[in-house]
Amino acid sequence: MIPANRKPTEPGKILVEEFLIPLKLSQSDFVKLLGGTWTQPKLSAIISGKKSITKKIALDFAKSLGTSPEFWMGL
Repeated sequence: MIPANRKPTEPGKILVEEFLIPLKLSQSDFVKLLGGTWTQPKLSAIISGKKSITKKIALDFAKSLGTSPEFWMGL
C-alpha cells in the first residue's frame, strides 16, 4: 500500500528511471535527441529537481519519448 502522505516523485527521477535507463540513453544522448536549445546543464537541472517542467519542456519530452505533454505537466 502506498502511503497517503508520501512526497511526489520528481519528474527528473521519472525521466531517468522510466525512460533514459530502459532506453539505454545517456543524458548527453538525450540532449542530442531533444536538439534545439537543449544543453546538458538544463537537463541536469531538471533531473536534479532544480528546474521544473514547463509547457515547452513537456512538449519536447513528449515528442522525443512518445508520451503526452499532459503526462509531464501532471508530474
